[in-house]
This record gives sequence, structure tokens and C-alpha cells, in this order.
Amino acid sequence: MIRTKMPIPGAMLAAAALLILLSARSAPASDPSLARYTDDPSRIFWFIQISDLHVHNILAAGAEEKLTWVLTTATGIVDPFFIVATGDLTDSTLATLPYYGFGPIPEEWDLYRSIVDGAGMTADFYYDVIGNHDAYGDDGASYYLSRSVQGSTQNTTQPDWRLDLPFGSYHFVAVATTCNDWAQWPFDRMEITDAEYNELNDNLSANTDSRLTIGAAHHDYIRAKNGTDVINGARVEELFTTYRVPYFIHGHEHDLQTRLSDGGVIIQRIDSLGQSDGYNFCVHAVDSDAISFACSSANSAWPLAVITAPVDARLSGDNSVNNPYAPTVPTTCAEAPLRALVFDAVPVVSVTFWWDSGAAGGLTASTTIPSQWTGTFDSTALSPGVHTLGLEVIGSETRDFEIQVVFEDRTCDLTPDTPDEDMEETAEAVEEPSAEETVQQEEVAEVTQDPEAQPDARPDTAPDTAVDAIDGDAAADDVDETEGEVAESGCGCRTVS
Repeated sequence: MIRTKMPIPGAMLAAAALLILLSARSAPASDPSLARYTDDPSRIFWFIQISDLHVHNILAAGAEEKLTWVLTTATGIVDPFFIVATGDLTDSTLATLPYYGFGPIPEEWDLYRSIVDGAGMTADFYYDVIGNHDAYGDDGASYYLSRSVQGSTQNTTQPDWRLDLPFGSYHFVAVATTCNDWAQWPFDRMEITDAEYNELNDNLSANTDSRLTIGAAHHDYIRAKNGTDVINGARVEELFTTYRVPYFIHGHEHDLQTRLSDGGVIIQRIDSLGQSDGYNFCVHAVDSDAISFACSSANSAWPLAVITAPVDARLSGDNSVNNPYAPTVPTTCAEAPLRALVFDAVPVVSVTFWWDSGAAGGLTASTTIPSQWTGTFDSTALSPGVHTLGLEVIGSETRDFEIQVVFEDRTCDLTPDTPDEDMEETAEAVEEPSAEETVQQEEVAEVTQDPEAQPDARPDTAPDTAVDAIDGDAAADDVDETEGEVAESGCGCRTVS
């Protein structure tokens, strides 16, 4: 399996490491306010999320074939930077009724690993998170810890990982929302133990140099499917607020929905891969620190497009959830950028766009970044406020995608928020820290290891974002624990079947 990635020059990495050290006191945590609408197409990465694989489910045939398809065919087309599987890797059932009550099943884990290993998945590319089915009857999660890819590699139910790229570092952290009482359904409960909370805090505090931290788990970490609170979920929310985690992905409920937590975390759950014919996998993308995603069915996957610049300002199927981290588009750019990742099993014939029901144009395939299509439009023709961006992709079939974009009357600034521009100057100016700087760095190190000493650095409104620019009918009420059900037209960068 070939994965195309951007090279990381050694000099750039050295300069980045120096800058991160020197700027620690000004960047104590993930910073979603760095998200920008820029004309730089190179600051991008993307990954696949799958969930609820349910290998060996006797009531829903085909789970093993879908997993094999995602890890081979879909991965070959999407060419992601990594894959995350958010729980229920196995089903914990016997091939005869009664359905539950017999986990863990060694044969299921053997089957799961035979599929994963056979597809060439490695611990630096495939990140599997524990689900409730993976913990049934397994006191101490011994099967997950010994037989999953990440459990056996990191020896924890809360693996974390990071991408260190030329334009910054990005941290990903799993939360163990299950596997604490080991009871079978319907008696199992969701809880983050004190030990898991402390480990999560350690993982976050050890990666405060990241530009963004994204969370993942099997469940929503705040509330259960039946509406009850997750034990210690409120403490996790406080951690995510302190460390400014903007985005959290999960599964469990076998549907596709988006909501915004009280602390401002976008909580995105996806449909089951193994037990559903709906939106079976998602592609999440980060373009100049702005996050977007699109989901598709394993039964009819292509073409799939993720519009990455600009990004969707209103999430969920009915556009009821405001995206507080979506950068606005200036109404003053004669050549405003438009970018999308487009994936298909056959060569894409064309990608065209339109605004509302008016101005239209075409995108061209990038010669440097696989699957990226780029173009420009005249934003001076659009008024401040919310506009619909449509994308038509003609490939294996014709599909339309739509997002909502907020325009703002501001200067046409398309420059990324990046420390890279100052690297050479910083490296030359600071060869050796002074005694005073050394003391300051030691003080900062102490603070970053003690989250209670850190101020809540999450901005009320991120610079140049849509949270204030969206018109009044979708403001505060939408932000308060809003949950929108997603129809077939999808989510951020939505698919119309």
C-alpha cells in the first residue's frame, strides 16, 4: 500500500522545534483560533474514520467484507495520513443465540486481526479505540490490550498520537468511555475513571506544542445514548476547554449527527461500518487549521468530496449547529481561493462550483497534492452574510455537495497564521537563552504541567470566524447542546446521493 506524503526537510524540523520551545509561553495548548481562510493549498492533511466494525456480528452479515474494503480499496483511493477506528472492533457474540453474554470471544479478535494485518495496517497508521463490545466480560480489557493494534502497542485503553508536519504538529487523543465495569449490555455503563482522567490530562499536557488537538472515543464523552450523563464526562469537558480541543469524533449510536458542547467542542459521531448501509466512513480534513469532513456509504462511496476552503459554517443535516471555528470569507477578494479533496475510483472528469443560484466556475486538479482540486472566485460579487456553496463532481457518477459559508466585509487577508515565516529570524536572533529567559521557560514548563494553573485560553470568538458573523436566526440557541439529525444530504461537505 503506497501512501503519498509531503516531505519534511530536516532544517525545517529543527527550526520548528526551536520555535516551539521559544514560544511555549505564548502557546500553552491547542489553538483552534489559528484556523484561517488562506490561499496556501499545501497546509493540509486528511484521515479516514470508521466506527462500530462489529466483526463477527451474526445478525448483520458483511461486516468483515466492509472492513476489508475500507482498509484496502477505500484507503488506496483516499490515501489518508492515517485511519482511526472508534470502537466496537468486535461484536462479542457467539454464532448462536442468545445474542449477548459470552464475551470476550478469542475467535473474533483473531478474525479482526487477520483482516487488519492482512490489509497491511501498522501501528503508525491504524489507530483502533476500544468500544463497549470490545470490553464485555473482559475484566481489565485484557483482549483489547493484547490483541488490538494500539492496545498491544501502547499498552493503554487511551492511545494518543501526533502528526509532525512542515507546517506544524497535530495531536490526537483517545478517551476510554467504556471498559470499566466489564458488564454485558444492558448493564454496562459509561465512565471515565480517575486513572483514565489523569492519563488523559498527561497526554494533553505533554502535547501543548500542537497547533490542534482532536479527541476520539467510542461514545460521546458527555452524555449517553439514553440521555444520562457519562460519569466524569464533565471533568473531561473541563480538560478539553482548558486545552482548547475544538473537535471530537465518535460512534456507538449508529447514526450521523453533530452537536456543539457547552464548552465549544464540536462533537461529531458517525454511522456504523459493520451494521449499517448508510454513512459507513468519513474523511476528515484539516486545511490551514480549519477542519472539515464528509461521509459516504461503503455501498455507494464515490465520488466523495470534502470542501476544505472555505469550510462549512453550519453543521448537521438541517444546518442547525454553528461551527465556531469556521473562518469567514472576505467580500474584498477578486481571486478568493476554493479548494476541495475529491476521491473517486475512476478519473474525475470535472469539478464545478456555484454560489447560491448564481456565479459558477470550475476547479482544476492539483499537480502537487493528490486528490486536491483548486480554483478561485470573485468574492466582491457576494454580500456579507451566509451563502450556499455548491460543488458538482462528475466521475463514476455525478454528485452534488453543498456547504454554508459566511462572508464578512473585511480586508482580503489570505495569509496563514503560521510561525514558519519567522523561523529564520528567530533562529538567528536566539542562539542561547539568557538567564532571565531560562527562568521564564522553567516557569512556563511548570505551568504547562499543571492544567489547573492555566487560564481558560479558549477565545469567546476566534479571530475571523463565523460565530459572530452568522445571521441572528442561528445564534445562541443553536449553540446550546444542539443536536441535528443528518439526512442523506449529509454533514459538513454533504453528499447528495
